[in-house]
Amino acid sequence: MSRIPMLESFDLAESAAAAPPGPSEDWLQGHAAGRAEAEAAMLARQDLLSDQIAQSMADLMFTQAQARHHVLTGLAPLFQTLISRVLPALAQTDFAPHLAQVLTSAAGADTGGPVAAHLHPDQVAAVAEVLSILPPGQIVLHPDPAQPLGTARFGTPRGETALDARQVLADAATILSALFDEPEPRSDHG
Repeated sequence: MSRIPMLESFDLAESAAAAPPGPSEDWLQGHAAGRAEAEAAMLARQDLLSDQIAQSMADLMFTQAQARHHVLTGLAPLFQTLISRVLPALAQTDFAPHLAQVLTSAAGADTGGPVAAHLHPDQVAAVAEVLSILPPGQIVLHPDPAQPLGTARFGTPRGETALDARQVLADAATILSALFDEPEPRSDHG
């Protein structure tokens, strides 16, 4: 049996007329509805992830605050010892060398006469020992019972100034105590 060959036309005009005009109206509506549903699901997922990230950040901040509190609680006895014992002891033992340095600088800057240093009587011996390396008469120590311990007042022909180791101690205690101030909680996320 023989078959008759079928020939197709490849002309553009005929094939364009035979091709469908595009997606049907039902398909376009279904596509738009599916796309809207997918976008809504994506936005819901994005909101969920944003909320989870915000919660994780809040949890991390809470953990950091707990860790800071734990460390500072552990260091509290050290800082209390520094404030109540070490700093006052340092103020007493380092007062004389520090005063000697200030007096030596003042004496060197002002050669118009000796520097008069007014100290509490209990500190005169320690300061005199430190100043013993200087030539006699350059710095004259005056015991002054009205002068509090840890302070000195000294003058030259050009003027007078004061040194207060107690204020340095109070400032150091304030700085160390400020470490225990709790930070204000803040919330930067919604």
